[in-house]
Amino acid sequence: MTSFQSHGINDSIIRSTKRMCAVLCAGGLLLALHAGPARAATGDNLASFDAVVTAGIPSCSVGTGIAYDGTNLLLSCWGSNVLERVNATTHLNGGAVTIAGVSDLRAMAWDATRGRLWACNGSSTVVLIDTGTGTVDASVPSFGTDGCVDGLAYDGSDDTIWSSDDVASSIQHYTTAGVLIASFPLGGLLGGCGNSGIAVGGSNLYLANNGCSQIYTLDKAVTSSTLFASFPARLEDLECDGRTFAGQNKGAIWSLDAYDRTLNAWEIAPGLCAFGGLGSCPDGKVDPGEQCDDGNTVSGDGCDANCQLEARACPGDCGDPALAFGKITAVDSLYILRTAVDLQKCPLCVCDLDNSGTILANDALADLRSAVGLPQVLSCPSVDVPTTTTTLAPPTTTTTLPDTTTTTTLAPATTTTLPPCVGFSSQC
Repeated sequence: MTSFQSHGINDSIIRSTKRMCAVLCAGGLLLALHAGPARAATGDNLASFDAVVTAGIPSCSVGTGIAYDGTNLLLSCWGSNVLERVNATTHLNGGAVTIAGVSDLRAMAWDATRGRLWACNGSSTVVLIDTGTGTVDASVPSFGTDGCVDGLAYDGSDDTIWSSDDVASSIQHYTTAGVLIASFPLGGLLGGCGNSGIAVGGSNLYLANNGCSQIYTLDKAVTSSTLFASFPARLEDLECDGRTFAGQNKGAIWSLDAYDRTLNAWEIAPGLCAFGGLGSCPDGKVDPGEQCDDGNTVSGDGCDANCQLEARACPGDCGDPALAFGKITAVDSLYILRTAVDLQKCPLCVCDLDNSGTILANDALADLRSAVGLPQVLSCPSVDVPTTTTTLAPPTTTTTLPDTTTTTTLAPATTTTLPPCVGFSSQC
């Protein structure tokens, strides 16, 4: 007699109980499998660090400007014309830049279309800065605003500027020539707090309310708002970054406090807050500031999550450096033309379409002919194996008098081996 029977438990009850347990366990397993791994959420902190510690930059009593140039975070300090650069990935020092012609840098925004920095000089004047030369770009006149102390954003979808004063009750929208498009009162759209930072991504604005530690998502008509997230940090200027965390399939909004150098990256869905004011990326349409748009946020397919062209490795893909649309298009032709005028890098095995040894505008024209279906032969060089070049030095001749005996000695040959052309290296 079993122990169960000794307690008067019927066999049928035992079998029913076992079946019920099996069903419950299986159901729990299925739920676990469908639930998958825990996912990060919008507004989660992706990075937080004190740049004074990690990068060794000077502290700043008041600083409200942050921008992202695709590699470095740029930081301003009131009463100074020095920009501190901090690598967004390593958090190390990227080198300071002194800007001639300004004296009091405040809110800032990177313009990926121009490769320049829009900055507030003083409390209300917007200037365009060439960080490569450390000068104000005189080709674009400076202009006055109603205030740009805390918020400045470049919108690449229509080539305009958004600005905000400190604890502002309204935000302003300007052309890049400084013409006021509209001034938008914020009313109760930001939870009863004044505005500080501004970031632009596609069809949305992201506004930080000063002192209340919140970011709201607004339409560009500024008619409605949705709380993006609340944060355990004071928020001043904001900047979009779709690059640094693209490998994790995440976008970011960077923020800083005015009174320290602690920088925070807050998670946002990829493509919603693109680097440098780029337009609606991705939407399958190449907007101003975009080099490509393949309709997805997957990097590694020739068009990255920020709608910028990616380098491809040789051999193959002759005439198709972007590889973003599965065929040669005008985007590839533009890429080759930019390479011809030294604005980009491209290996000969992809962009030297006539195998001349040099990438020229003629290659871009040939590519464009192919893109529109005109007859065109593309003959890129093959560089999938190392190339070895042997150079013979000129002979050394010795003449001895008086019997005029001549001895000729060949100097050793010089052999140079070049590695295969992989990616967009300088040897390409």
